[in-house]
Amino acid sequence: MAGSTFVFLWVRGIPLGAHWTWLLVAGLVIYSLASSLFPATYPGLSDTAYVIMATVAGLLLFTSILLHELGHAFRALAEGMRIDGITLWLFGGVARFHGMFPSPGAEFRIAVAGPLVSAAIAALLGAVTALGARFGMPDPIQGTVDYLWRINAIVLAFHLIPALPLDGGRVFR
Repeated sequence: MAGSTFVFLWVRGIPLGAHWTWLLVAGLVIYSLASSLFPATYPGLSDTAYVIMATVAGLLLFTSILLHELGHAFRALAEGMRIDGITLWLFGGVARFHGMFPSPGAEFRIAVAGPLVSAAIAALLGAVTALGARFGMPDPIQGTVDYLWRINAIVLAFHLIPALPLDGGRVFR
């Protein structure tokens, strides 16, 4: 995995960037949400509503991925490691650590930090989805939040597969 093609933000001295392949994924995610998933799940809304829902959902999905990676990065900083950057790319996001993990315990804590962030995001958005269904949240908001809790739960489950280089493989090791 190469570094970022462009950097769009710095957080605590960590450059957050994206590889050009992320632009392809972002476009495909937004297009598929606007043209397929949201119209099938929430019929009867305007095309503009679907595009807005898809754009917001896509941006918040990638924000969630960045938060997951920042979970790893902040834990690594607390363990005394240096972070070279975080990059969004074709298959999600990656935090680039400088050097080796200081200990097996540090590797475990760093590896589990990202999934804990994803679990918190999924739980929060799942609760908002349930409350929205109960109290009649408008469909465009309900659809967007529902998608985001589900996709964050999928990201969490995927990352916990016990295979390297996924987080679950590092936790398992």
